[in-house]
Amino acid sequence: MKNTPRTIILKLTNAGVFYNENDFFLWKSTNFPSRDFFLFTQSHEVIWEVEMLKFDKNSATLFVRPLDYQCKRFEDFKLQNPKTPIRNLHFEGIIWTNLKKDLSYYSSQEFDAITIQEEPLKRKMRKFIEEDFSSLPISFDIPIKKVSFKLGYVEMEKKIRGLKEPALIKIHNDFILPEFEHIKAYFSKIFKKRKINVSGKLILHENGEIESHCYSEEISSINEKMLSTIRQLKIKEVIKKPPVITIDKSLLTNEDFFQGLN
Repeated sequence: MKNTPRTIILKLTNAGVFYNENDFFLWKSTNFPSRDFFLFTQSHEVIWEVEMLKFDKNSATLFVRPLDYQCKRFEDFKLQNPKTPIRNLHFEGIIWTNLKKDLSYYSSQEFDAITIQEEPLKRKMRKFIEEDFSSLPISFDIPIKKVSFKLGYVEMEKKIRGLKEPALIKIHNDFILPEFEHIKAYFSKIFKKRKINVSGKLILHENGEIESHCYSEEISSINEKMLSTIRQLKIKEVIKKPPVITIDKSLLTNEDFFQGLN
């Protein structure tokens, strides 16, 4: 079994392809068609996670293939800095239907050389199993009550179309403790909603193993400050609902009993 693919995050704009906040490739340094034949939408940012297939030292060309066309891991993008200078970027295996969603103008025939047509889902899932690995982008909402809190991570099961069994998805956060299972209601109050959003991808290996690489803004926001807020909420709730203390009247003297009637 091969290792998990090495990936980088790219931001595609009309000016070029950014690999961090400041550095980018001009489109003429890629194998995309001339800029006269396409225009990226301004309605949303186009962030891709791509697999690094190989690097040609002679031409300083990096060959990549898109894995996730709706990548949310912006923190990784900001920290990227290549160890070796890269002059050219060569794209392979771009799914045309995914690219088309990010374009406001295009000449489709100009993209025939660098794009592929998306396969039917069932055939696509068989391909995932037959190869060493492939990637399946996912995005969904799930009720907090269905999320299990463990030591350093949360996990949940989610039925994914095309998979026979629900996928076990884990999201790591060092602040997570198993005891949080008992205070899920407080997280709903902090998040101001009963569901969290999960996005990322599943890596499917040839032996049937499914590996998750997912992110949740809500789970990532759990930190010491939030836990302090939850403690304050619990204290306020205890104050509002003081415990009822019962007294065994058989232990009262006649004087104590009659004083209670006054």
